[in-house]
Amino acid sequence: MRVRLLDVLRRRGEASVGELAAELDGGYANVAKHLALLHQQQILGRTKQGTRAVYRIADPVVLELCELVCGAVSTQLRVLEAAESGVLADSVPSATKGAT
Repeated sequence: MRVRLLDVLRRRGEASVGELAAELDGGYANVAKHLALLHQQQILGRTKQGTRAVYRIADPVVLELCELVCGAVSTQLRVLEAAESGVLADSVPSATKGAT
């Protein structure tokens, strides 16, 4: 959950507990607990906007690490999806050749 939180904050810049819970399809209390722990460790910064707490990655080193790790994983996922699409695209014409 914490890595996923960091990845969302890396992409969005900042987000509230409710926004993060909705995006990650996680319970509000669970997300709030993980954010509080990351804030305690000074990995995240927090500002209050009325009754909302808005979080962001505060430590530039953590942000760089997230960029490297999450960026690499995203790239690998895109490559795998492209390869899978290519395999599916190659198999579709051969299946439809006899139909025309």
